[in-house]
Amino acid sequence: MPKSVAVLPVRNDSIEVGAEEYVQQKFYEEMIEANWPVQPVEITNATLKLHGDQVGLISPSKLAKALGVEAIVYGRVIEFNKLTLFVYNRIKVIIEFRLYHPKIRKILWVAKKKIIYNPNSSEGSLAGAIVGTAFHLLDSGKHAVDKCVDKLSCNLPNYR
Repeated sequence: MPKSVAVLPVRNDSIEVGAEEYVQQKFYEEMIEANWPVQPVEITNATLKLHGDQVGLISPSKLAKALGVEAIVYGRVIEFNKLTLFVYNRIKVIIEFRLYHPKIRKILWVAKKKIIYNPNSSEGSLAGAIVGTAFHLLDSGKHAVDKCVDKLSCNLPNYR
């Protein structure tokens, strides 16, 4: 197991602006809960900015060396779709992560999850559904990401 890990900024292939920052932070928190020696995302992101912030153009070994870690986590928001039809809402999130150890040139862990979430799935009045739609759509997106990352990280081995 690597002695230190950095969660890199997440690549966003979806149309949802800002999803990548939330997903990076959420996965970092999941790694902390699984007892991984993970570098705070603020330090990772600040260090990358000093080195030009070109994650995709730098080799994994150079990234790890610049960040002062042994392994790096690559993440990708593949899809983040919100469908709203009057009072019906559906949010589809697909996220992928992989843990890579540059020194041994090996992917240690990879996972991809899809969540389809309906924030108005509870019973209630039509008026309640309309109000819920107006006030909870943004929070529902975060909730869908939370559920997806939670399920994804269930496969993350506990650090020992």
